[in-house]
Amino acid sequence: MIIGKIPFFRKFLALKTFKRWRYTCRARCYERNRKRLAQNFVFARPMLAERFMPVVERINEARFFNFLEIKEGVVYGKLQQCNLEQRCEQSCRESKAKLQEILTQIKSILISLKEQIDTDDKNFTRAIKEAEVEKMLKNKSNHAAVVMFSKDRKEHEHVQGQLALAIERHGLFNKLVQFISRYLSANLVEMLFSNKAEFKRVFCDLRSHTQFEVSLCFNAEGRLDSDPSIEEHVRNFDTIFKSMENSIFKNSFLSFFLTDLPEMFYVQPRIAVSHMAQLNMRRTVLEMEKMIGENQEYQEFQVAINSQLQTDIQQLREQLELYSDVQQVFDFTQEWNKG
Repeated sequence: MIIGKIPFFRKFLALKTFKRWRYTCRARCYERNRKRLAQNFVFARPMLAERFMPVVERINEARFFNFLEIKEGVVYGKLQQCNLEQRCEQSCRESKAKLQEILTQIKSILISLKEQIDTDDKNFTRAIKEAEVEKMLKNKSNHAAVVMFSKDRKEHEHVQGQLALAIERHGLFNKLVQFISRYLSANLVEMLFSNKAEFKRVFCDLRSHTQFEVSLCFNAEGRLDSDPSIEEHVRNFDTIFKSMENSIFKNSFLSFFLTDLPEMFYVQPRIAVSHMAQLNMRRTVLEMEKMIGENQEYQEFQVAINSQLQTDIQQLREQLELYSDVQQVFDFTQEWNKG
């Protein structure tokens, strides 16, 4: 009776049961999460992880492609300004060629990985068939009935486990392909973002000492204007930015590459990719374009560039107004020559 009144002995059995229950629940939860992670984590398979690293290295190269040709501390004269658009187009063509080469290498890596997985599956299936044939011949020669003993049951369970691992590996390959598609699109968006940010930094920062020279002259209509003209500056800048974005959003090779990726998936009942997933793969380019369009900082870069351009244009117009007397003299001369 005295021992039963002590709190430790009175609560010992209940506390012991509770602690055992809590430990068991935590152990089961850990084991369940561990198995789920091993089944769904792509890098848990050495075969997939080894092929993923070269793909990452090639995709990371695309992040540093240069689509805009503008340098810090350079004074662009008339000829250089006329060639600026051509140099930017040349940079776009070179970057597109490099991107096409990278996509071709990525596709070849994925195809070789899938072929290796298929070869391993075929070898395993062939080994199972040979073992079954050998077992049937042995039982037939000994006139023994086929009985599922403990050893046979373990072999059967091992075969079923290997088949389940093969199906899981097919599913992980599909996830790897989807992950590569998302990683590629994210890096391409980052590349466009960094190119626009660098152009904005060089063009808008006065400390970069990047200048565009203009000369005052009379245009074909006899009006005082700049050479290159204001309209040419605005048109060249719009063309440069559109050509950079079209190099990604209107890239037919990139669209074909993203369209071909769903066709590489394993088509099996348990791991079949839905039609919606394939549509999402084909809409990756549209999603990248939408991501760029909705990015506030990216739009702020464009606003800052346009604002700086408008400021320079306003200063140029103020300089033209200072030479209004010259315009009057020129008009008088023209009228005099006509008379």
